[in-house]
Order: sequence, then C-alpha cells, then structure tokens
Amino acid sequence: MSSYGGTATNSSPVMPPIQHKSILGFMRRRSLYLWLFFGGLTLLFTLAHLENLSPKGMRKRLAPGEWFWYQQKYYQLGMQLHLMSVFPTSVIFVFQFVPYIRNNYRQTHRVNGRIAFTLLYIGATGGIMIAPSAFGGSPSTQSAMYTLATVSSFASYKAWRNIRSGRVIEHRKWALRCAFYMGSVISCRVMSVSTSLIAIYFGPQYVIFRCDELDFVMGMGEGLKNTSHIPLELKYPACGDTLSSWPTTVVPVRSTFTGGYEELASALRLTFGASMWMCLTLHAVGVECYLNSSPPNKSKKSTSQS
Repeated sequence: MSSYGGTATNSSPVMPPIQHKSILGFMRRRSLYLWLFFGGLTLLFTLAHLENLSPKGMRKRLAPGEWFWYQQKYYQLGMQLHLMSVFPTSVIFVFQFVPYIRNNYRQTHRVNGRIAFTLLYIGATGGIMIAPSAFGGSPSTQSAMYTLATVSSFASYKAWRNIRSGRVIEHRKWALRCAFYMGSVISCRVMSVSTSLIAIYFGPQYVIFRCDELDFVMGMGEGLKNTSHIPLELKYPACGDTLSSWPTTVVPVRSTFTGGYEELASALRLTFGASMWMCLTLHAVGVECYLNSSPPNKSKKSTSQS
C-alpha cells in the first residue's frame, strides 16, 4: 500500500509541493537575512552621514586633517558631487533588491535603476576628483579609489546592457556585484581603524605630513583644540623654516589614537589604502561566493525568488 492508502505501486508517491511563505517576496530566508543585514547597514551609514552634505557639516564630521584639503573649491566640489550622488544611490539600491517591489512595481524599478546608475557615474567622478587628497592621498589609497570607481561603474554598465538585451538573470548578478563593490567603503571604515590599532600595537608607526597641513591642524584651523599645547616648531623642528617652504617640507608624524589631532590623523591614514584594497577584495569574493551558492536559475521568473 502507498503511504496515502492507495494501491501499491513500484513508483514513489507524488508529494504535494511545499508552500513557502515569502516575506517581501524573498523565498529563501538566507537571502532575506542578508538583505536585512547589508541593507540595514547601508541605510544606517547613509543616514548617519547626511550632515556631510553641507560644507559646515562636512567640516564638523571629517577626520582631522581632511578639511585642509576639502576647504579648497576643487576638492569640496568633488566631495559634494560624490556624496550627493552616492547617498541616494545607496538608498535606491537597497530597495531595488526587494523582490516584492520589482515584481509588483516594475516601472518604478526600471526608473529607479536608471536614476541609480546615472547617479553612480556622477559619484564615481567625484570620487576620482577627491582621491589625491583622501586620507593623505597615498598611492595605495588613490589606486584603491580609482579601482573602486572603475569596477562599480563597469558592473553597473554590464547590468544595464544585460537588461537591455533581456538577460534578466545576468542583469541581477551584475547589479548585485555593483552594490557589493560600493559597500566596501562602509567596511573600510571599520577595517582601517582595526588594522591601524594592530599595526600600532606591534611598534611605532609614522605617516608623512606637509608642514602647512600640520600647522592647519595644530593651529585649530578645523575648529579643534590643540591638546598637545606644543608649538609646531618645537614639536616638529623641520617645520621651523620660513612659511614659504612649508608646502614642500614634509615630516613624519607618529600614529596614535591617544595623542594630538595630527597624530590621530596619522593613525587614521596609516592603513586606509590597504584597508580599502582588503575590503574591496573581500566584497568581490563574497558576492561571487553568494552567486555561486545560489540555486541555478533557468528562467527569468526565478530571479524574482532570490
């Protein structure tokens, strides 16, 4: 006899399909949890930095030493272009990956996608503009920022090309890659502080600063209090020459989170470039692991169940 009380047969009984209850259109709980985690972090990070959109807020919230560069019109324009474009892009991206929205509001999904990709290109341009000054503008920092701008722009282009060609699955994959590449900036904030603390623990670390930049930070040019109470010329004798030589004179500044503001700036710059590279690599590998671990999609409809 079969398990349903019918006539015994050699074939296995046909089981009724299992009905999964979806939340926001997510059919797999893992995808829902990942969206809540990464999407939630993205929204929190964006909301916490909205004050940076104004020059006054930017000056207040930037790391010590950064306002020396961003008070200049070119870099300030680059930063504002970057933030005013990336912030709305990040918010749009979070909701673009909600299956319920893209399945029931397809036209809204299309329009938001075009807006997000357009803003992303503007934001990438702003990022390229500020790369020479961001956290000291070291070669590792600049190369990481240029790479991030390139790969995120390329991924968004591939997503657009694939949806134009009707390849929905490939469109989703490239859009997800683009979002994860961009998210490496958030991870970098934690990684840079952590790696700096580790490096400082194993011995003294130093970062090169220009004398005019040091004078700006220590002279309360950013509205900060000089906690060391030591004149620039005494703490850094090489900066005691004439003011005209300061832009070309550089000195090593010790990296520590417990000293003066210039030493805090040094600590924040110490591993920033390396941290960007590590986070970009981790995010790139992580998104590929996720895509390869997902069940194979054989139809356009299956993309809505992610």
